[in-house]
Amino acid sequence: MDQVDLTPTKTISRVNLSPKSKETVCILCVEVVLNPDYRRKLFSGSNKSQACVNLETLVAAKLDRGNSLTEIISRNCARTNENVVKKILEIRQQFLSSKEKLAAHRGTVDLVKRQSKALRDQVVRGKRKALFGESSASAVIDEPVPLVTSTEKSTQTVLA
Repeated sequence: MDQVDLTPTKTISRVNLSPKSKETVCILCVEVVLNPDYRRKLFSGSNKSQACVNLETLVAAKLDRGNSLTEIISRNCARTNENVVKKILEIRQQFLSSKEKLAAHRGTVDLVKRQSKALRDQVVRGKRKALFGESSASAVIDEPVPLVTSTEKSTQTVLA
């Protein structure tokens, strides 16, 4: 009888970059793109291509020709990045226009300065005076609090 070996095996694949593969491996999907029509260069001379600028925007990292492992991006990855950057810019523009509309509708407060405690107390006193009249705040403090006493006798009886 033939026995099937059920022992798990581990396979490791890695990309070995050579000077030639720097021109054929995509920086994002790490796939070899042999057809030059399906890849875009990240650097053209000393300048960065639009695909490189979009990629830098999305990954928040600086890409340089010297420290980049590969110098191309696949056409699909470049197109996807371009669409994402366009969406981000549209959302940013929409946010700014809605912010302007809301500011025009409500009015704006550009700077809020924290008041000192003394100034805050004056504002609170002024509001109290406006609400309760000028003398009511001090009159309430000066009036004696009436003491309520009762002369009624208790109706409870103690059982012994």
